[in-house]
Amino acid sequence: MKLLFISLCAFVSVSVNAQSEKQSQLNQQCRKNDPGFDVIVKPEQGGSFVLQLDNPEMKKISIQISHAELGTAVDTVVQSATYYCRYRFDLAEDGNYTIRVGNGKQVVSRKLQIETRAFVTRQIEIR
Repeated sequence: MKLLFISLCAFVSVSVNAQSEKQSQLNQQCRKNDPGFDVIVKPEQGGSFVLQLDNPEMKKISIQISHAELGTAVDTVVQSATYYCRYRFDLAEDGNYTIRVGNGKQVVSRKLQIETRAFVTRQIEIR
């Protein structure tokens, strides 16, 4: 009985070690693809959006916002642990924009579309 118990414990131990090694290899592969920073883009009302950047390694990060036809609208570099900025595009030209955030080796891109919607209302006034 003791021999069976010891054999079972040894098998479980070897199995757990093999799974741990596989998980470690997967974590290393994920770290290779991880740019080292996180980007969040949230639309807001009134033609603006918020760009939030978490940069724990405090590397130089380039932020570019460009219109598909008109070119670059924003081009800046930050080197801080966090960056939070509200971009007001209420007067910007309609069209497709690309937000690129990168550290020189890896780039994270987000697409943004601005479209003006005009509503016509009719009012009747009796005098």
